[in-house]
Amino acid sequence: MRRCSSKVPSELGRSPCLAMAMAMQGYTEVERRSDQAYEPPPEPVSTVSGIRAIQRGDTVTFDDRDGRNISGAVLRVNQRTATIGTGDGGAWRAPFHVLRHALDI
Repeated sequence: MRRCSSKVPSELGRSPCLAMAMAMQGYTEVERRSDQAYEPPPEPVSTVSGIRAIQRGDTVTFDDRDGRNISGAVLRVNQRTATIGTGDGGAWRAPFHVLRHALDI
């Protein structure tokens, strides 16, 4: 890769290094200064089982590593996981994507 040299003539008053970097990216000065408004890409669709869908006090259920069905109430909500308290004094920490709301009957 060529190093930027101060002996390289500058384009439109820009530094030689910047002109070389712009040329390497494949954009011309005219394309960079176009008056077209930037339109960002659309937002991705968010999943329902995110942090906003699970709140403290909700009754949830999930399957543990051995395939057993665990159900309990949400004690704490973290960034990526929720702490689930079972009725027998146990506590589980599970990620949101494995949790399902349980119906309160």
